[in-house]
Amino acid sequence: MNTKFKRILILGAIAMLLFSATTACAQGGGTKHKQQHRDNLIEELALTPEQQAQFEEQRSEHRRQMKETHAALQDKRLQLQEELEKSVSDKNKIDTLAFELKSLQAQLIDLRIDGIVQTKTILTPEQFAKFKEKVSSRRKRGRKSEKGPAKRRF
Repeated sequence: MNTKFKRILILGAIAMLLFSATTACAQGGGTKHKQQHRDNLIEELALTPEQQAQFEEQRSEHRRQMKETHAALQDKRLQLQEELEKSVSDKNKIDTLAFELKSLQAQLIDLRIDGIVQTKTILTPEQFAKFKEKVSSRRKRGRKSEKGPAKRRF
């Protein structure tokens, strides 16, 4: 029994090592791929240097705000889940957390809309049409099914 346990531990450790190495390689390649995609997009849209700077600044700020809001949303979901799993739940606290969740979801919608509007102010109408087409085709390639959030249009 002791040797079986050791084998299982060793195999588990090897599997974890392989998984972490694979993940590390994939993450490194992803950064390179993102940069290549960004360079292709800049070239295809024929962005001026000024537009490039505005676009990168806008995307960076938008990404930061979205990350913060998603983190807050996840935190509120966990708080709500914990409250709901208690043997005796506080209805007022549940209502407050639900309200805060709805507010954060509304903030995400507002951020998405603001991001689109800001992008439209940076790009010309022709560039925005190309940008919209690129985003749409990229989403279609990434979709596995027609269900869920991936169905959302630009």
